[in-house]
Amino acid sequence: PAFSDWAEQLMKSGLVGHGQGNTPLVLDLGGRLYLRRYWEYEKSILHFIQERAKTVLPDINYPRLTRDVQKLFKPPSPGKTDWQKIAAIMAVTRSFSVISGGPGTGKTSTVAKILALLLGQYEDKQKLRILLGAPTGKAASRLQEAIISTDLLQKTIELPQATTLHRMLGTIPHSPYFRHNTENHLAADVIVIDEASMVDLSLMAKLMQAVPDLTRLILLGDRHQLASVQPGSVLGDI
Repeated sequence: PAFSDWAEQLMKSGLVGHGQGNTPLVLDLGGRLYLRRYWEYEKSILHFIQERAKTVLPDINYPRLTRDVQKLFKPPSPGKTDWQKIAAIMAVTRSFSVISGGPGTGKTSTVAKILALLLGQYEDKQKLRILLGAPTGKAASRLQEAIISTDLLQKTIELPQATTLHRMLGTIPHSPYFRHNTENHLAADVIVIDEASMVDLSLMAKLMQAVPDLTRLILLGDRHQLASVQPGSVLGDI
């Protein structure tokens, strides 16, 4: 049947709506048919990004940030843009940022510099609460090792043990929900998630729901690699 006939029959079924109410299926204006739960996950992620990406965080010491950026990043070659430096400044001043690139493009070293810049904003460096996570235990271990190996943070602060996203959020046995959620936020000032291309729609939505308003969420990954097993190519879509 023609698409218009399909859409008409779906809307007549009583099981499909355009988002209002509580129909089990949602047909959006682009003609995509969703299970309601996944439609709500997508809307939740969209709302988080729209709210966080446009907000510049308060209480930033810009003279100190300028000084520390000049220390950590060499002046770029004439006519060149230092995208790592731009990514670092954005990650310090905004509560949501994405650092994407293939292997060897310096994602992890950039994050180490971001953490160093953030530490420079704190007189008492131990007050900066950092969470490091990844979809799998192996990826979490690699993130920890890579950041420690940069030498920037050694003897400055004791980094927390990187962990899986499920452990970070607090798995509840025999339940799709987590202990940390919209009512019980994660206790962190900055959350770094590596291999974000592997994070599916449901898990990304639940992570974002657990991030406090003034906490920085930094996603690292390569949109061309390691797609999620469950539905949703969230990093690629972002």
